Amino acid sequence: MRRHRLAVLTAGLLLALPLPFAARAAEPLRVGTFDVDASPPVGSPLAYDPTKGVETPLSCRGVVLIGSGAPIVLCAIDWIGLSNDGQTVFRDAFARAADTDPRQVVVHAVHQHDAPQCDFSADALLQECGLAGTGFDPAFARDVV
Repeated sequence: MRRHRLAVLTAGLLLALPLPFAARAAEPLRVGTFDVDASPPVGSPLAYDPTKGVETPLSCRGVVLIGSGAPIVLCAIDWIGLSNDGQTVFRDAFARAADTDPRQVVVHAVHQHDAPQCDFSADALLQECGLAGTGFDPAFARDVV
């Protein structure tokens, strides 16, 4: 419920920001939403233990704001973190989907400790040591994108 209130508050604030400039807007503001299941498969690494099951599904959800400028994508994912190349991969994918620049995309992780993480940079380093996929499930993370 707290996440829902935070998302509504954030969307409200972002929608209110352009009000002083509304007279100059050439196009009306349009808002789209997305909601993807981001629950890990059983056996996938989490922050501390592998996934044993899913009681409450995790999600990757957000809003896309389209108006007179470049589209803006705001996303929150129910994971412990999305770091380094993980952040880049998600932002680039959302930017392509919304036909915008990755700098117009923000992805936030809720940071709950019973959830997956995503860091493709760390996984590349672990791969050099023969430990690829031990920190998180890269194939699953790419499926969520």
